[in-house]
Amino acid sequence: MTGFIYRRAIDLKIWGNCSTGIGLSASASAFGRWRFMDKLDEKERLSSQERVFEIIRQLFINHTTGLANKELAKLVGTSDANICRDLQIFRKYQWIQRGEGDRWRLSPEFGGIAGQIMKSYQTAKLKLSEDEARYASAMQ
Repeated sequence: MTGFIYRRAIDLKIWGNCSTGIGLSASASAFGRWRFMDKLDEKERLSSQERVFEIIRQLFINHTTGLANKELAKLVGTSDANICRDLQIFRKYQWIQRGEGDRWRLSPEFGGIAGQIMKSYQTAKLKLSEDEARYASAMQ
């Protein structure tokens, strides 16, 4: 089968060339999400949104040693170009930093997200305790 297959899904245009053996096959999901199939690699490729989470996961797992671009691309299952673009976005938001030997690691700013969440829980817990005390005193 030759030619191109076109599918519009959530305002994204995805093209696949059937004559090269790289095609698109629809999964059974309600949104007709495309699954890219390659003759050499039957592994499902991640969308750009999924790739972001996988990059964070890989950087977390390998935080001590960090990862070079090529290593990260291989672990995530994407191209070097995609990794470069994704890492530029992470740098823009200061979520990553270069460690020894130009290896990428999650930044202290990224780790600070957990601290902010903890502060929010502490604030909510304090407010709840204050409300509980007011209700308890009103019941006496």
